[in-house]
Amino acid sequence: MDEQLLKHFLEPTPIEVKQLKNHKFYNDYDKKTFIGNPLSKIPVFSEQFFIDQPLYISKHSRFAPYPEHTHTFMEINYVLKGEVTETINNEKITLHAGDFLLLDSGTSHSIEELKYSDIMLNIDFHDSSINFKKLQNLGESDNLNSLFLANMLSHNFLIFYKDQSEPRLRELANLIIEEYFSSENSSYSIISSLTHSFLLMLVRNINISSIKFNDNNQRIIYRILTDIRDNYSTVSLSSLSEKYNYNRNYLSNLFKQTIGKSFSSVLLEKKLSVAYYLLLNSKLSIAEIAEESGFSNMTFFYKKFKELYNTTPHNVNKKN
Repeated sequence: MDEQLLKHFLEPTPIEVKQLKNHKFYNDYDKKTFIGNPLSKIPVFSEQFFIDQPLYISKHSRFAPYPEHTHTFMEINYVLKGEVTETINNEKITLHAGDFLLLDSGTSHSIEELKYSDIMLNIDFHDSSINFKKLQNLGESDNLNSLFLANMLSHNFLIFYKDQSEPRLRELANLIIEEYFSSENSSYSIISSLTHSFLLMLVRNINISSIKFNDNNQRIIYRILTDIRDNYSTVSLSSLSEKYNYNRNYLSNLFKQTIGKSFSSVLLEKKLSVAYYLLLNSKLSIAEIAEESGFSNMTFFYKKFKELYNTTPHNVNKKN
């Protein structure tokens, strides 16, 4: 992060000067951005302050707790310095410098008081620009990755810890922020290009640590999805039941109940998607591709490939 910009963020704003005196919250947005919610009585931030721009970046006000609220847009909380504690779905989450919190529209959260050395930026995305559903479409076309991403995004918020995500994620975020506050020529186009790359990388960095699970069973299923994605050619339900100390039949039922598909069908789709990719992008023979994808029976491979893609491996290979 540019040192001058960081120094600017440390300087107290007029709102922060007020809050520093009595540590009471002062509304830091114009009243027109609030929508009354008669059901929950939680203030809702609308998109009116975007002013025809795809994203809006602001520093979170320090020296007073921020009350529970929600948004009609997707938001990222990015901690630049210090640490920040938030409450989401009645659970406290502490973020440190370099961490990101991704919140879907409609997700309510509150934020504890930030000290002078705590700097957090709110990066808000206009709903027409990006939301959780559109974020899912940025992922790979691989059936398993789409399934994995869809289930992860269904929890309404994701965490990207500094020590468990790529450094380039922060590098891109810093470039977007610096460009946003620079007001240089072509900033709008540059920010749009950088934001697309940032979101793609964000999707790539979603992992098990990104989510707070309700129970251990749910965590195990997501670990199994990761095992399938990373070890598709060798993984089996028997080996996983032994690895996680679960009864095989119980684990099979739990997987289908959680994901909506059987373990065998998800594993098969993953293997076939790998084969399809290799047929288009490698110089391996069809037999070598089948083996590389985890198939030992060529007849079975041809049959299932035709069922899923309505074409043959040979026809796909000809496009290579």
